[in-house]
Amino acid sequence: MPTSTSFLRLSALTSGVLLCVGCPAKPVPDEAESRADAVPSEAAPQKQPLPKSDIDQVLNPAGRKPYTGPTGTVRGIVRLVGDAIPAAPELIPELPLGKCLLARETYGKLLREGPKRELADALVAVTEFDGWVPAKTPAHLVVSDECSFETRTIAYTYGQLLQVKNKGPEAVIPQLIGVSSGVLLVALPGGPPVDLLAPKPGQYRLVDQTHPFATADVFVLAYPTTDVTDTLGRFEITGIPAGTVKLSVMIPAFRQTHSQQVTIDPAKTAEVEIEMPINGAELAAALVKLRKETAPPVNHVAPSAP
Repeated sequence: MPTSTSFLRLSALTSGVLLCVGCPAKPVPDEAESRADAVPSEAAPQKQPLPKSDIDQVLNPAGRKPYTGPTGTVRGIVRLVGDAIPAAPELIPELPLGKCLLARETYGKLLREGPKRELADALVAVTEFDGWVPAKTPAHLVVSDECSFETRTIAYTYGQLLQVKNKGPEAVIPQLIGVSSGVLLVALPGGPPVDLLAPKPGQYRLVDQTHPFATADVFVLAYPTTDVTDTLGRFEITGIPAGTVKLSVMIPAFRQTHSQQVTIDPAKTAEVEIEMPINGAELAAALVKLRKETAPPVNHVAPSAP
């Protein structure tokens, strides 16, 4: 029986990044260089979509028709258990008084958690169902405001555009680290979103060149049944083919995962609560890694091919 791509595919795609730490890296241009090469989004050339044959080879190699059978939903909360999350205010440079307030909230700790230890920015995926489920929309929208992205983890389906909408008062220059680009596009305050395109599935990093501390882990996957937890640890994934499926959660900072089986009943919602244990050693190692990544000059490694 054909099934969806396993969540293990994600680990395979990201492992190349971890194994390539010593490889040559491309430094992020400084702000002056970025602004000199930047093009306002209204004047930017349109991104050319990927060839359909390339997308089908990754998402639907067997050439199946889209699934039209009964579907259901899984909804839940992810919480942390274990040691306290350390603050990391040194990761954010000195900011002018009254500006970039959201950035301090978003990036001031190694992980974001709610009042009852609800975990934000966790990647949640449903796999191992019968049938091919295509993406519902041609693009995935992410909002930037107050020098920060609305989430520190982004997940969408290969072939979709990543659109960055700027709701803040200052210009934003978003870039996918690991993707070659002739120009840097500017998302103007209140203007149209900037379109970014990942040429292959895998892991990337989204960076605002005007505020290099504003970053997000980006996962370009071979299936659309994913979500990222909000600041109260909540997630919801709809349109899942009915049956027994695999629900997986990952904390990108640790590559720590949790998996369990869930039964999806037609036209019903399965409710789950997940606890992710963490310990001090993992926190310390992840904090050191994050400090190295955000210390100037910032170097990033392009993801390997799947």
